[in-house]
Amino acid sequence: MGISHKPRSIESFLRQDANLDPLRRELARQTRALAHVRALLPAELAAHLLAVRVDPPRLVLFTDASAWAARLRFAAPQLLAALRRPMPSLNAVHVKVHQPDRPARRPEGGPVLSGAAARAIREVGESMTDEALRDALLRCFWPLSRREREERQ
Repeated sequence: MGISHKPRSIESFLRQDANLDPLRRELARQTRALAHVRALLPAELAAHLLAVRVDPPRLVLFTDASAWAARLRFAAPQLLAALRRPMPSLNAVHVKVHQPDRPARRPEGGPVLSGAAARAIREVGESMTDEALRDALLRCFWPLSRREREERQ
């Protein structure tokens, strides 16, 4: 009789991996920023704000339709004024439409992440003990930063 191993969920691996801590902190930071921005908007408009990305010196807002994007752009000056108090480095608000039902258009050559995110993914991949999983992660997600891609060309 062979040894039976109970399959482990990916979530259990991810929870145990300390290399993911920077990504967890970034997710928490962006979740707090989303809640803060939503609190500054009228309820009807806040309901269509899907995500925010604080990328000093700019704040990027993601909404679900072009009509809501137009309304967010109209509210951007007041929003920027209110957000400059806690985040004085902000000087611009950009609005993008994201429709989750449609596949995202990716830049040619694959997704582009910030250098910090790409390094975090690489560190996680390099630290994995399962060789096949490590190789697959590194093959799929590295190099992802625009600068790294440009340096390799």
